[in-house]
Amino acid sequence: MKQSNKLTSLLFLFLFFYLSFSPILAQIEMPKWKIPYGTAPGSLAVYNLKTHESFRESAPFGPQAFRVVADKLWVLNSIGNSLNQYSQDGKLLYSLELPKLSEGCVYSDFAFEPAKELKNVWVCNDAESTLHKISMETGKTLMQLGGTGEEPGKFIQISQIDCDDGGRLYVADEAKQTISVFSSFGELLRQIDFQGSRFALDNRGRLHSLYYSDKAGYFRKTFSPKGQLQRTIHIGLGAMTNARIEHVSKNGDLYVTFKPAGIYAGQRVLYVIRLDGTVAETLIFKAPVNVTRFISVSAEGSLFQTDADYFEAPDGTFNVFQLK
Repeated sequence: MKQSNKLTSLLFLFLFFYLSFSPILAQIEMPKWKIPYGTAPGSLAVYNLKTHESFRESAPFGPQAFRVVADKLWVLNSIGNSLNQYSQDGKLLYSLELPKLSEGCVYSDFAFEPAKELKNVWVCNDAESTLHKISMETGKTLMQLGGTGEEPGKFIQISQIDCDDGGRLYVADEAKQTISVFSSFGELLRQIDFQGSRFALDNRGRLHSLYYSDKAGYFRKTFSPKGQLQRTIHIGLGAMTNARIEHVSKNGDLYVTFKPAGIYAGQRVLYVIRLDGTVAETLIFKAPVNVTRFISVSAEGSLFQTDADYFEAPDGTFNVFQLK
């Protein structure tokens, strides 16, 4: 009996210190959306050994990006060549047909232009490094940019696209380590140095990115709407790897996910970092494999993530959870 009480006390102390000094485990609710895989209208296509006998990739492909806008879910049906909108109960409300891609190619990301309106959408053809601007009303392709190349306006490895409220398009190229900024008319305005940590645009048109130093860890950089460096703030967190900026809030908090040391494969830790570089909040969650944009933050500040499993498809569903 004494040994049992001792073990209970040790367990209590372990839990106390773990919860006091460890990152908070994400409080995940039931899925807000569960979208089936498949080829039927409203379903999401997946490219793996079960769906294509000719599959030879190291990891399967499926929807690469999602966004939550005004309580509606938008999912980039990357293999199925469409952009789908779903109601809160998972019903298909709208589907925009995208230019058909060759088998094995995917649309890797999308961004509405302007950011606060559902007027046009930019989609990224990952294989050809091209960007297509499509009218949400007519479905017509209005413009095409990019292509593979080293020269300005061309790309090698597009990792993210986003638009600001003025309609400017921002394209991050992880291989070239640049962010290219285009006007709504497709004119290349400027290029900004970039380390591949993703970026975020705030409601004042400023761009936020990360810079890493082996000696000092991470720094937060803020650029004006004209591309001028305005501020550099030291964050630290040098032991963290694979940094990804996911969002910047209205008050300037930066949402950054990392792959921390000691966490098993598939998990990431989210840090909410204030303007002064201090950490306001942390939480751990499971990240999906082979998804470009696996976190979305709504205009109201609600945080959503997907745990999509493309290895098991067409079994299972594309699930979107609210984290906070």
